[in-house]
Amino acid sequence: MEPATPLPAQESARHLARLRLREHARRILAKPGDAEAHQARVEAALLLDGTEAVQGALADMFTLLDARFAEAKRRAFEACAGRLSPRAHAAFAQVHALGALPRINPLATRWSLLSIPTADIPARARRCSLDDSRKLSAQGIAAFEAQDAESEQAFLDHCLTCHDKMAFMLARRVVLKKLDRLPPHWEAVGNRLEEL
Repeated sequence: MEPATPLPAQESARHLARLRLREHARRILAKPGDAEAHQARVEAALLLDGTEAVQGALADMFTLLDARFAEAKRRAFEACAGRLSPRAHAAFAQVHALGALPRINPLATRWSLLSIPTADIPARARRCSLDDSRKLSAQGIAAFEAQDAESEQAFLDHCLTCHDKMAFMLARRVVLKKLDRLPPHWEAVGNRLEEL
């Protein structure tokens, strides 16, 4: 049996951060009201890229802990403040001293363990996160620049299927820096997204 190929340092760090997050998730499942376990999970989420894992861990903490844990929730919120979207930051700021959030709430994400995202958030946010939109827009831009028609079309299809206006807008901005007008197939997708 051949030895496993070592992961690059950055990939290894991500892998360890995900393992740590899972370990803390198991602790929370065993003791949902343990403020220290929630804090540790939030800290582990901060080691991952993007905002969704951080918001999901914080939403779980705010859902399971009531007003008696206001100080712990405030500390966790302050640690996460720079990693949250402006909308999520404002929402968490309003509720950190209050009682527990309802189990179904608009702050939960796919990374939430014990809280559930509400259905009244935009379709794009339910189908893909802002982190996903950024990654997909980078892939769409790379496909456009490489003149990879198949990958470019896959990106545009994603934007339409998932109503991912954010990914399209981010990619569109870069394309318009290179061209005076959007290519016709990009223009058609932009028009359809405006109708949604």
